[in-house]
Amino acid sequence: MKRGRCLVPLAALALALGVAGCQEKLTAPADCPTLCPGGQAQLAETTLVVRQDSTFPSSAEQGTGYVLPGIGANSSLWMASVPAGVPSVLGTQTYAIVRFVQRDAEVKVKDTVRTVTAVDSAAIQVLVQARDTTVKSVRLQLYRLAPAADAVPGIDYPRAQQALDAGALLAETTLPDTLRSGVVSFKFTGADLAKLPPFPTTGVDTLAVVLAVQSAGGEATGLRIGSSTSTAPPTFTTWLRVAVADTGLQKQSIVRTTAYNTFVGREPLPAATSAVVVGDAPSRRALLRFDLPPMLRDTASIVRATLELTPVTPPGGFAITGLPSDTTALLLRDLIVDIGAKSPRYESDQAPFATAPLAPGSTAPLAVDVTRLVRLWQGTNGRPATLSLSALPEAASFARALLGSSETEAAGGAPAARLRITYARSFPFEAP
Repeated sequence: MKRGRCLVPLAALALALGVAGCQEKLTAPADCPTLCPGGQAQLAETTLVVRQDSTFPSSAEQGTGYVLPGIGANSSLWMASVPAGVPSVLGTQTYAIVRFVQRDAEVKVKDTVRTVTAVDSAAIQVLVQARDTTVKSVRLQLYRLAPAADAVPGIDYPRAQQALDAGALLAETTLPDTLRSGVVSFKFTGADLAKLPPFPTTGVDTLAVVLAVQSAGGEATGLRIGSSTSTAPPTFTTWLRVAVADTGLQKQSIVRTTAYNTFVGREPLPAATSAVVVGDAPSRRALLRFDLPPMLRDTASIVRATLELTPVTPPGGFAITGLPSDTTALLLRDLIVDIGAKSPRYESDQAPFATAPLAPGSTAPLAVDVTRLVRLWQGTNGRPATLSLSALPEAASFARALLGSSETEAAGGAPAARLRITYARSFPFEAP
C-alpha cells in the first residue's frame, strides 16, 4: 500500500519534466545556423528613366496657371527692366499693376459728412522687399494708366506698355544703391497734384497706376514690392481740408489701400519650348512619372533615391531665371492620386517633401534627395510613382526652371529626368 502511494508522485514528476522539455525557449538565443540569417545584406543600384514628363499648363496656355501673379498667399509684386537684346537672368520685361480703393467724395468728421474744400498733398507708398543690388542708380517710376485701360483683371502687357509709351509718368525716384528693402514714397504737392485725378466732388473715383522700374546705362535689373496678399501693399494717401461749422477748416487724411494688383510680362516662355517648365507667373508645375519595378515596390528596402535633373538653356536665354537676392527653390511632393493636371498633392503636416535651391543663371545638373518620397511608393497601397515639381514660392518671384524632358532627349539635347535608387535585396534566411 505504501509502495503504490510513492509511484503517483514519481509519475507526475516525470510528466512535468517531459512537458518542460517540449516547450519553446522564446527568450533563448536562436540555434544557428539553422535559424539565423545567412550571409550579408546585399546592396544594389538601379537607374530609372522617366516614363512620362508633363508641364501643366503647357506653353500654349499662357493665361492659366496654378497661382496667378500677385494673387497667391504671400505673393509679392515683381517687375523687371530688361532692355531689348540684353540677356538677363530676370527673364523678361515685367510691370506691376495696382488699382487702389475708390475715393468717396463724402468725408466724415465726428460722424458728420463734411465738404472737402481743398487738397493739400498726396503720397503713394510702396514697400521694396528685395532688389538686385548689383545694379546701381536704379530708378523706380510710377505711371498712371489711361481710364480706358484701367487696372482691372485681364489687363495684359500690351495695354500696360501703351500707358508707358504715352508718357503718363506720375513720379520717379532714384533708389539708394545701399537700399535692399524699405518704404519708397512718392509725394505730390502744388502743381504735381494735377497729375493725379482730382478729388471727386460727387460719387467716387478710381486711381490706377502702373509701377515700373528702369535702370541707368541700359542694364537689366529687377525688384519685388509688397502686395495685397503679402507684406505692406501700396497705399494712396490724400491730405485735405474740410469745412467744419464753428471751428473753420480742419485737416484730414484719407488712406486708400490696394483693391487689386498683379504683374504682367512680355513672353513668359520661350516659344514652343519642349523642356519641362517649373515656376513662372502664372505658375507652372510638372509631373514626372516612373515605372517602379515590382521587386522595388514589394520586397526591396530602399536605402537612397536621388532625382537627377538637367537644366536646358534656350537660345539667347537662361535655363534658370530669378532675382539674385531671392531665395527660391524647386519643391517636390508625392501625389495622393495621379489624374493629370488636377492631381492632388500629398501636403499634410506629416507629408514628406524635398527641395533644391534654384541658382539664377546656373546650368549645373540638379541632384535632389527624394528617398522619403520614393519609399511611399512601396507596398500594396503605395502612392503613385509620380513626383510633382513646383517653384517655392509660386508666382511670387522671378524663379523659373527649364529642365530636360523626354522630347529634348529624343532630339539629342538635354537628357530627361533620372531616378537613381540604391536598395537592399530581401534578406536571405536559412531553412529551419
